[in-house]
Amino acid sequence: MALDSFDVAYSLHVPTSDARVPNLRIDLGRMLHHNFRVMERVFEIASLLDVRHIVIHGGDIVAGDQKYDFSGIPYRRSFVNTARNLKVLGALAREYSVTLCLENLCDDRVGCLPVELLALLHAANTDIYATLDTGHAFITAERYGIPLNDFFDVLCPFIKHVHLHDNNGLSDLHLPPGEGNMDVRSVIRYIRDIQPGVVILELKTFADPENVKEIINAVRGDTRLLEVLYV
Repeated sequence: MALDSFDVAYSLHVPTSDARVPNLRIDLGRMLHHNFRVMERVFEIASLLDVRHIVIHGGDIVAGDQKYDFSGIPYRRSFVNTARNLKVLGALAREYSVTLCLENLCDDRVGCLPVELLALLHAANTDIYATLDTGHAFITAERYGIPLNDFFDVLCPFIKHVHLHDNNGLSDLHLPPGEGNMDVRSVIRYIRDIQPGVVILELKTFADPENVKEIINAVRGDTRLLEVLYV
């Protein structure tokens, strides 16, 4: 395999509920055999690539035109189904010797708030960990008036994987840390403290390549793996 010639490590992100190919979409907010069929193929691909971390999203919160309802039946149903799906998928992941990492999202999907993500991990009752997405966390913190460090403090024992990027606190812009409004120094300090297994720099654009190099050096200086991903 050509990829074997590169001295790099890989992680996989599973197809999401809005994936471009409809028959690959996964929505853990619903109990579907389709979810497990697609995920087993993902695990098989992971084993071929010697991947250890697989990132997954919580279920959608949708009931007709109703979204963003944390108190109603659509949310509760999506939360319970996500936990049930994760419990089954966590057991299947162990068979393939891979680790599932549940990513914190924005508030149209289950897994927005830090305590919510923590509750999901406990409810799944299996070896599932967290992917902390700093851009999503910053938007959530700004929207709901919670400290950004709550994500690190609450999820610290479970964070194995980090998606590192910045934004203006409103839109998921995927900027290099320092080109948005996030407190970069605090975020880097927390990343060093929790020592995740993998840090991925997720960028859509950047203004200055030197900013990108500085962030890479900041993370590499603490002997952590940093992948650069242009999405």
